[in-house]
Amino acid sequence: MPSVKYIEYDLSNGKIVLSSSVSGVEMPVNAGYGRIYGTYAPDEYYVDITTTEVKTKIPFAVSSVHNGSNIVISNLPINTSVMIDGDQYIVEDGVLEMTLDQPIEITYWLDHPHYITEVNTLESP
Repeated sequence: MPSVKYIEYDLSNGKIVLSSSVSGVEMPVNAGYGRIYGTYAPDEYYVDITTTEVKTKIPFAVSSVHNGSNIVISNLPINTSVMIDGDQYIVEDGVLEMTLDQPIEITYWLDHPHYITEVNTLESP
């Protein structure tokens, strides 16, 4: 029996959580997840939850502004996960603001189901 490739994705946001194959009896899809047949890399694709169409992730287009000890990162998609020093923040309004009390280099990770995961570094003045 030939192997069948598929992905499973989160029905709430389209994030691909599993890329696998099966030959023989298929397992049922867990509640809250969908399945699409084909081969798609989770770091390159997501599923549009309104159309169930597989789409290519796009790069973030964020900008950052330094104003004294304040740093503002803007143009973030809603529900972007930002990791800084092991702490996770969920962006709810498109903007992440930080106030730093000393000059430091900050590395932060951006993650969103529809965007290519990105790692950036900022230096506070």
